[in-house]
Formats: sequence, structure tokens, C-alpha cells
Amino acid sequence: MSRLVGARVLVTTADGRVLVETDRSETGRAAHGPEGIGEDDGLERDPTGRVRVETLAYGYSDGPPQRIVVPVVAGRQDHGRLVATSTRRTLEPADEHALRRAATVMALSITKQRELAAVESKYEGDFLRDVLAGRAGQPDEVVAHAAMLGWRFGRPAVVLVAQHDDPPPPFRPAAGAVPPQDRFFAAWRSVVRSADPGAAVVGLGGEVVVVLGVDPDRAGSVRDLVRPFVTRVAGDGGGGRRTFCTGLSRVFTDVTDLPAAYEQARSAVRVGRWLQGPGAVVEFDSLGIHRLLSLVSDPGSSPGSSTTPSATSPGTTRRTPTCAPRCRRCSTTTSTWRRRRGTCSSTTTPCATASRSSSG
Repeated sequence: MSRLVGARVLVTTADGRVLVETDRSETGRAAHGPEGIGEDDGLERDPTGRVRVETLAYGYSDGPPQRIVVPVVAGRQDHGRLVATSTRRTLEPADEHALRRAATVMALSITKQRELAAVESKYEGDFLRDVLAGRAGQPDEVVAHAAMLGWRFGRPAVVLVAQHDDPPPPFRPAAGAVPPQDRFFAAWRSVVRSADPGAAVVGLGGEVVVVLGVDPDRAGSVRDLVRPFVTRVAGDGGGGRRTFCTGLSRVFTDVTDLPAAYEQARSAVRVGRWLQGPGAVVEFDSLGIHRLLSLVSDPGSSPGSSTTPSATSPGTTRRTPTCAPRCRRCSTTTSTWRRRRGTCSSTTTPCATASRSSSG
């Protein structure tokens, strides 16, 4: 395409992540991701390389450099942008026509790929749920089946769990709209699989679960290893992205330890958000004494119960472990008591029990 129109061409997702672009020679080879970013295309980008597509106008723009922006759309689904920039020749209406035809072909191809990916994602999610529930068979069978999906389970690895910080607003389908959780999962899958093709990346309900291979002899922490992934997924917050917390398990080598590692990562997310706030990236081992908080059950509930669907017990619920002491009068947690500035929900007086719990 770049040689056809004699210009630099790049393709982005709907929120601006660069999928592929040609190098600075305008008609040169294709380069994938931020590594191929040039300095003369006139596009606004954030530090992670995301093109700020919200600032781009469709059609022809007089430069310098001259630019043509075409949406990649199939029906009501917005798949991204096709952008051509030129400093060496004048872009003509015929170039825009060629780009629109190319965008149509791309949209049809992407639609086909997404339909296949949707089926694969459901199958992968069902399999991972079975693994976490201990229903996937013997360890060697699990490793072999995972290999058929392109996952490498027979190596040192960690489990990463990423969850949005705030409940998503009600999703109202509109022209070109993609559910936020689908965009979140697609971003993690793209970023992680480009660095580790053998990683498992699965969307389970409101979270993304990653089984990421690690080098046990590496220097630095696991958090240092995943920080570039988090940075690229989060970007500058543009493109409709929301803040999220990331939890990391301990390194494990046996696939039978995968369910425990998953629970460690979820605990790191839950306690890490309570301790550090939105956007936390937390290792389970870094929680220290706070690891105990993830093991404390709510009063009156059985151990291990949660109010949210669990991948370890599909179709059942269990109460989420409390991360703070509760008031004996109103059952207010310490964090809620702080937000209410020490007021008990059952009266207008300060909640002394919660106060003593939080201070002691």
C-alpha cells in the first residue's frame, strides 16, 4: 500500500495503538509497533507510541505533511484508522480512493478474524476455568492441551490479573462502539503475545488473566518485568481507557500450582487497590503482613466464599474476603468508615469501634 500511494502508511486500532507502519523512507519496509515511529509524520502520540486518534480528522489534510485519514469500519464496528502521510509528493483524490478500498478489505478481513477469535477465546476461557477448578485432567494432559492452544505451561511462570478500578458505566451499543472490557482484553493480548507468544491471555468476566513465562535467574522483580506491559496498555489514559490494578503471583513451575497462583494474583489486586489506590501494580509477596488481610473472611461467612463469580467454581458465588476490620454496630469496614469521616452508618455519632480498629 505504501508503494502504491508513494507515502508513509500506518494502521492503528480504534483507540490509537499502532499495529503496523512503514519506516521513514515513506515507501520502505513495514515496522511493527512503536519501534517504527518516525519523526516527520506530524501525528500526535503519547509516550507509549499511541496515536491520539481523537485529534485526527477524516479525509485529506493539507500539511506539512499532507495526510489522508480513512476509518476502518465494517457495518457499525469501528476497527481502527488507516493513515497515509507524505512530504515528497502531493497526495491526490485517487490516493484517498485507494486507501478507502484498502480499508474496506481490511475491515472485512478483521471481521472474519474477530469471529474466529471470539470462538477461540470462549474455548480458551472454558479450558482455563477447568484448569483453575482442577477439572482439566492430569498435569501432563493439561500441559499437552495448553500446547495445542499455543500456551507454554511447562516452564517457570507467574499469573497476572488485571481489573478495572471502577465499575464500568452501563454499555449502550452505538455505531462503532466496542465494550470496554473487550478493548481491555484485546490490548493485553496484543501487548503480551507480542513479547511472549507462549503466554496465555484470557478474559474471565471482569478481569484479564495472563500466565506469563519468566526467567527464574532474571535480575529484578517480576513487577519490573510486567511494568512495560502495564505502561503500554494504560498509555496516557486516552482513547477511552480506564485505570486498572494489576496483581502478580509468586513464580511457580508446576501446573498444579496454577490455581493457587491465580488466587495470589487476585489477592494482590484486591489488597493492593485498598493500600495503594487506583493503578496499583502489586506482587503478592510485596504485601508483607497485609497478605493476611486477603485470608480474613467476612463475619458470618464460610471461609473462601465470595460475592463475585469465581473461575474456580463456575456457577457459584463466594463472598470477597474483607481487607479491613468491621464495626460491631454497623459492619462498616475501616476503609468505608474513613470515607464517612468516622460516622457510623447506624447513627450520626462517630463509629468508635471502627476508629479503634483502624488506629490499632
